[in-house]
Amino acid sequence: MLAVQSVARGGVTVVSTIHSPTAFTYSLFDTLHMLVGGRSVYLGPPDASAVAYFTDSQPSRQLHPDGIAGLHVGSNSAELLTALVAEADRGGMGPSLADAYASSPWPRPMRRSWRHSCRPSGPHSCPRQDLAAELAVTRATVTPWWWGIWVYGKYRSARNYTSPTFLLQRVMDKLFISLLIMTLYLGVGDDLSDGNVMNVAAILFAWSAATVFAAAGYVPSLVLERGLFVRERADGLYHATTYLTAKLLDELVINTVVALGVAAFTLYGIQFANSFAVFYVSYIIGIFIGITAAYFVASIAPNMDVANALLPIYGTTVMFFAGFLIRLDAMPAWWKWYAYIDYAKYTWGAVMINQFKDRPQPWIGGQTVLEYFALDGVSEWAYLGYACLFFLFFYVSTALVLTFKQYQVR
Repeated sequence: MLAVQSVARGGVTVVSTIHSPTAFTYSLFDTLHMLVGGRSVYLGPPDASAVAYFTDSQPSRQLHPDGIAGLHVGSNSAELLTALVAEADRGGMGPSLADAYASSPWPRPMRRSWRHSCRPSGPHSCPRQDLAAELAVTRATVTPWWWGIWVYGKYRSARNYTSPTFLLQRVMDKLFISLLIMTLYLGVGDDLSDGNVMNVAAILFAWSAATVFAAAGYVPSLVLERGLFVRERADGLYHATTYLTAKLLDELVINTVVALGVAAFTLYGIQFANSFAVFYVSYIIGIFIGITAAYFVASIAPNMDVANALLPIYGTTVMFFAGFLIRLDAMPAWWKWYAYIDYAKYTWGAVMINQFKDRPQPWIGGQTVLEYFALDGVSEWAYLGYACLFFLFFYVSTALVLTFKQYQVR
């Protein structure tokens, strides 16, 4: 099998070629091919011999009289040499490097080794047709998805979870809003009298709407990493879905824990008649949907400014059509359809149903609270199930955009 990787750095093109055996036994070697302006400046193994060649090269001695070993760039010889050649090219010494290489004894034997690298162990000739068939692949070579997620968690998630900046950005907004709601409506949640019904409905609406505002904090996570994502994906480190899943797991784990504490002191501080399970699950589902919605907007937006403009617009529509600011029955016929694709309708509806399902007495106009808000006859868990579909929709949509959208044009 022949694998080729080409990386352009500045004016330098680096081509790494790895030969490995398939059905026959071939000679094994790694080759580093470096070009400047289309001319070779080095072709050979990226080891100590390459470092020795550039150390003795006249242009290198002009650039670094004390030797190139003191550069300390990267962690291997290939990175050291790439940095050296890029520096020489920026200084206008690229042609000198190419001339020095062409006049050195290196080119001829290395080209001969390149041409005759395929050496079958038997008497048969090199199976060119078999090799061509192997090279005619139809998909990219990447690491397995589970390995990509594990590596992401081991390094980036572990680093994020020890970063005060990362943690505070995901804790303080939820903590502040919930503290505000809890202290403002302290102890009024179990009062289901006619005069307090609207207050309780407003509190539950604010609780659900808080997840909409929290979504804005996750837009930079995808936009600012776009260059890194393009490079790592081009290097075959992961599929777009692996990257998206790893990032979501990174966020979901910490938000699941944070939301547990926030939901507990909010529910018990206000003394809702709600089940804690419904109250907590509706909140965490809303957060999860907000994160994937933010990721979707970030994936389609060309830059941070556009993303920061699009997400609040969507969040505003989510609040208007949830069913509290204007009831479903009062919505114009040409807008009522949007309420059914508004995830806040389902997260807010679930906690409303759970709060007032045991209050059958009429409230306004002979209607119960749930009839007034068009929430009667529905299970709170069914509404939470519908809300989960929005998470799935935004996840799939973001994965498709990340897979097929070209963020860089060569």
